[in-house]
Amino acid sequence: MRRSKSLLMGFFLPALVAVWGFSAEPTEAVVQGHVYCVGEDLQETQCTDDSRHFAFRSDDGRRFVLSPDDEMTGMFRDPRVRSQRLRLRLWISESGRVDVVKVHSVRDGEIWDIYYFCSICNIRSHSGGPCWCCQQEFELVERPASEGQ
Repeated sequence: MRRSKSLLMGFFLPALVAVWGFSAEPTEAVVQGHVYCVGEDLQETQCTDDSRHFAFRSDDGRRFVLSPDDEMTGMFRDPRVRSQRLRLRLWISESGRVDVVKVHSVRDGEIWDIYYFCSICNIRSHSGGPCWCCQQEFELVERPASEGQ
C-alpha cells in the first residue's frame, strides 16, 4: 500500500505541476514603489490610524493587495513609512495571497533597513507602538542595508 501511494504521488504531483502549473511553493518578487491604504472593497482610500488593509503599487505599475492578517503590514500604519519609496520582498501564493517578507526604504538610490527598535530592551519589531517588555514607544530606525539584502 505504501509503495502504491508513493507511485501515485510520484506520477500525479508532477502531472499537476505540468498540466495546471500548480505549485505549492510561493513565488518571490522584489518590487519598489509606494504603499497605500485600501478599504474592504480593495479600492484606494484615505488612511486612518485604524487602517488595516494595504496595497502596494510598484514603479512599473503592478498592484499588490497585501494580506490584511500579515503582521509585517503593521509597519504601514505609520505615515512616516507610507510616505517613503519602499522596496518590498513579497511571497505570492497560488491563491493570490501576498505576504511581505522584508521591507526596505529607498533614498537616493540606496537601500535602507527600516524597522522599529526599543533601545532599553534591545528588541526589534516590524510595527510601532509600545515595547512588549518595558512599554516604552518603539523608535523608527533606518540604517544602510546589509549586503545581500
